[in-house]
Amino acid sequence: MKKFILLIFGIAVLPLFALRPGDKVGNPEFRLKWIDCTPFKIGALTPEDKAVVPPLRALVFMFTRSDSSDRIMQILERTRLAYRGKLLIAAVSPDTEHDVKLFHKRHTDVRVRLVVDSERKLTPLFMAGSMLYPMAFLYDADGKVLWNGEAVDLSEAVELVLSGKSDTAKQRKTALLLDEMQQRMRTGEERPLRRLAEQIFRLDPANPSALRMRLFSLENRGDISGAWALIDQQMKAAPGKLRLYYTALDMMRRYPVLRSGLPALSDRFFESASMPGQLLSFAEALLANFPDDISALTAAHKILSGKAAFSDLPPGEKAQYHVVCSRMCYLLCNVAKAEEHGKKALEIYRSRRNAAGILQCEKMLDFYRKLQNLNSGKF
Repeated sequence: MKKFILLIFGIAVLPLFALRPGDKVGNPEFRLKWIDCTPFKIGALTPEDKAVVPPLRALVFMFTRSDSSDRIMQILERTRLAYRGKLLIAAVSPDTEHDVKLFHKRHTDVRVRLVVDSERKLTPLFMAGSMLYPMAFLYDADGKVLWNGEAVDLSEAVELVLSGKSDTAKQRKTALLLDEMQQRMRTGEERPLRRLAEQIFRLDPANPSALRMRLFSLENRGDISGAWALIDQQMKAAPGKLRLYYTALDMMRRYPVLRSGLPALSDRFFESASMPGQLLSFAEALLANFPDDISALTAAHKILSGKAAFSDLPPGEKAQYHVVCSRMCYLLCNVAKAEEHGKKALEIYRSRRNAAGILQCEKMLDFYRKLQNLNSGKF
């Protein structure tokens, strides 16, 4: 993440976006190439359209050749599934049609619409030359922008809108403050940065973009205790925003001196999370980031041992559950049980024709077989 932000603030010129919350998209009729999907109207919907089109649409502008593109597409697909019937998502790329089609081949199981901005006119209409990709714009049936921000935060924005807790005027104020904050990042002005971040957090506690920028600034100055204090402050201000706990995990991963707080952080997460999928994802993060930390393994084991919570998971999350259990069993030195869970995950992925999941499980099972052969002296 740090390398990516350095690229943005070290090189990119940061003009204002052309569209901000409260602005109307209009009805642009630029030439677009929709890749193996049904197009949807970009601008305001007619009364007839409103009867059949979900109330929310999102355009996500991204480069398909970037290092983060595959991860972003998976995040968008999870968002699409979470809000099916309420939200349409199109990933728009100014890349060549050839590049976008190559990207599409890696994501044939994803139903997020993929669009080539053939004339490269739609992208500047929204982005105005900014290099803060991937960037999402969420708007309503009348074409009014309700929110814009980093693509990884789209799901949170959709949830706020659907729950009636989103305030477009407040979003606009926040967006303009974020613009100024980005400019201050380039000049490294600490005092204005702190002031702007505090203003944003008063409007929107734990605002993700402001938090990322402020943390980067503090870490860049070597103020690790200040960065950790900021995360703790925002978790207290917005305990229900589960992404904050992952931000804390990432800091613990990079700064081992903070890891003594892992048990307390896990307990706080358990108090704030309610859905089995949320708990499963946290267990996965614990095992991936701290495979040699007994407190992380203990917390993950606590989650996974509550089997009743995972009995009714949808197939995709059920497969993930078996993958995480497989990882847990491997770390507990039970390779046979790890292989058993891996086979169950593979079976689900095959039934869903999930190419990425199948490949992941096949690699994992091949590793376990070789490990068992090595352990028995067979080479």
